[in-house]
Amino acid sequence: MKRFYIPLAAATLFLAAGPLAAQDWQDAVKSKPGYVDFGDLSKELGEEPKVEVMLGGPLISFLAEASREDDPELADMLKGLAAVRVNVFELKEGDAKVARDRVNQVAKKLAGEHWQKTISVNDDENPVSMFIRTEGDKISGLAMMVVSGDREAVFINVVGDVDPAALGKLAAKLGVSVKGLSLD
Repeated sequence: MKRFYIPLAAATLFLAAGPLAAQDWQDAVKSKPGYVDFGDLSKELGEEPKVEVMLGGPLISFLAEASREDDPELADMLKGLAAVRVNVFELKEGDAKVARDRVNQVAKKLAGEHWQKTISVNDDENPVSMFIRTEGDKISGLAMMVVSGDREAVFINVVGDVDPAALGKLAAKLGVSVKGLSLD
């Protein structure tokens, strides 16, 4: 009977600590130099993102170790990351202006906070901004914001030691391609 209680107690402790651990790593990520606060877009746009990805802390460590045998390079790249956040919003009438305004606000803020602008498309209908933050000779953060006409807004933040070549390989493995990327 004792053998039953020990795993049950361990599982209960793990499940109870899960939300606390998630909040801990999310709070810790906010203090990193590569973190970007995009604001509360769900509130401003009136709905939740169509796609929302929030990877960090224990989940990134798990993914790194799970991929180590098949792809050690990917595992090493993941180990250096603190968080990956992706929010994709489907825009409704009037939302595009709100999203474009947010891109402009965040871009101005980043430009004043030691972020380097790497891509900027100053199109009134389809703005694109990409920034990197460096610490010494390493990239500590990447932020990308895209509004595609009146259809969609995308906000991405990668926090931690970002290896651009490894990030490109990861994107390819996940089927993300810039080939055919259209801003019209």
